[in-house]
Amino acid sequence: MLINENNTDCVFELPFYENFNATTTPLCWEEVHVEGGLNTLQFAYGSSNSHSPAISEPYEGENMLIFKSGSAQPNVRQRLQSPAISTLENNDIIVEFMFYHSNANPTIQDRLQVQYSLDGTDWIDVGEEIIRANHPAYEGWYLKSIALPEEVNNQDEIYVGLYFKSAFGWNMFVDQLKVHNSSVEVESVVITTENDVAAEINQANGTLQLIANPTQGIVNINTDLDLEKVEVYNTLGQNVFVGKVINNTIDLSTQSKGVYIVRIQTTDGQTMSYKLIKK
Repeated sequence: MLINENNTDCVFELPFYENFNATTTPLCWEEVHVEGGLNTLQFAYGSSNSHSPAISEPYEGENMLIFKSGSAQPNVRQRLQSPAISTLENNDIIVEFMFYHSNANPTIQDRLQVQYSLDGTDWIDVGEEIIRANHPAYEGWYLKSIALPEEVNNQDEIYVGLYFKSAFGWNMFVDQLKVHNSSVEVESVVITTENDVAAEINQANGTLQLIANPTQGIVNINTDLDLEKVEVYNTLGQNVFVGKVINNTIDLSTQSKGVYIVRIQTTDGQTMSYKLIKK
């Protein structure tokens, strides 16, 4: 769902999506040089990248956001600023996106800092810096989820910034950004007993229900949809499960207690994501 399309007022409601599938700056977004080096903007939108780390395709769709650290001088700081987003009658706002981690050449610390603003002028850091090479797992796409503070709740307008910090090294990649009210997701998770967690999502062509046994870590999937792939992420954005669904189950028995984000893709291209609790 791309509610951004054809909005000429540049004020958007939640949930807000940007998949960076165009080849130019997204509608109503702004590229800003903040400090350091030459003021040449280093943002690009493409389907692949030959400069290290080499990527053959975006996380989804036709294109992705590329920050060309390899072309920027050291200490260059540039921000990609979202359009105005209304959070009226909404609380617990979360920014989520996919980020490509590469552990190659870890001494080059290219970084991304998520920011927010209430007026589009004064920017505040939120969450920890995301370091391109600072990740314990394999190279690839990882989900990042950053909770915004209470002051962004119930506002006429807020703005989200992706603040890139170049080390004149390796390019950085972002895809499938979403700003949403976390309570919408949480409402999809129904805690039935201390030992059971159920989550249900109604789709136009069917119903999908997950029933988890926290003591054993087995998640049973009941659905009339044809499933293509399931991915499970922990709150650090680490992918703890990815693959085909066998016998409509996911085994999380080796994972710690906590909150997980489950993404399910169907054979007809639908993608569903929501929170799941393991107790």
